[in-house]
Amino acid sequence: MGHTQVRRDSDVLCRCGKVGCLEALAGGQALVREGTALAAAGNETLAGRLREQGSLDASDVLWAAARGDQASVELVGRCGGLIGEMLSTAVHFLNPALVVLGGRVAQSSDVLLAAIRQTVYAKSLPFATRRLEITNAQLGADGGVIGVATMVVDELLSPGRFVAWTPFGAPAGRPDIAGPAA
Repeated sequence: MGHTQVRRDSDVLCRCGKVGCLEALAGGQALVREGTALAAAGNETLAGRLREQGSLDASDVLWAAARGDQASVELVGRCGGLIGEMLSTAVHFLNPALVVLGGRVAQSSDVLLAAIRQTVYAKSLPFATRRLEITNAQLGADGGVIGVATMVVDELLSPGRFVAWTPFGAPAGRPDIAGPAA
């Protein structure tokens, strides 16, 4: 969803080459870009971090927001609002019971999570959010890799697939096992 265009009037270039993508406007690089601009405009909290470290990263903006720096709270809130708008669309289409947010930025900010939740609940139909839970991934940065590995193991141990490779001792080196399960 990160490369879905959320602002047609934006000129912010995303790493995918398009403009106005959610990731470019609300992801880690957006926090760095906007946080650096705040520091240059005189935000003392971020300017102090910039002087100490030589550069800012997303965690610096999240740190400032968590400590009550109003401009940082507003910036993180805007990013959370954009993410929440996109998620509210997904909630209307899919009607999930659970939305799990991953990524380093989402994992480290209660301010961001609160802004996302507030926007999703405000912009979605009550029926779609009645039992909706929005939470951070519990597996952190390794969640995607762990999820893919779990899917592979589940498939290899499924009844049709398991029967296909057990006579050979292991599925390794058996490309025919990758085909449709028997």
